[in-house]
Amino acid sequence: MKDHEALRAHEVLVRGGGLRPVGLGGGRRFALWELASLAELAPGETVEPEGLGVGGERRVRKRLGRWRTGSTA
Repeated sequence: MKDHEALRAHEVLVRGGGLRPVGLGGGRRFALWELASLAELAPGETVEPEGLGVGGERRVRKRLGRWRTGSTA
């Protein structure tokens, strides 16, 4: 895909409501959904990202080998 094609596809998605800007706090929500999908790729765990608190996030990150002190993404 060429740059102009990607820009056109992006414009179509924005106009159709398929994409929208991330609001305040939305970045963290996206990061938790991404973390949950990574955890679900590993065997044996289902993760509900909307209910994942700090302790649960830490546990999942440790299990996945991605925890760094102070990291939220």
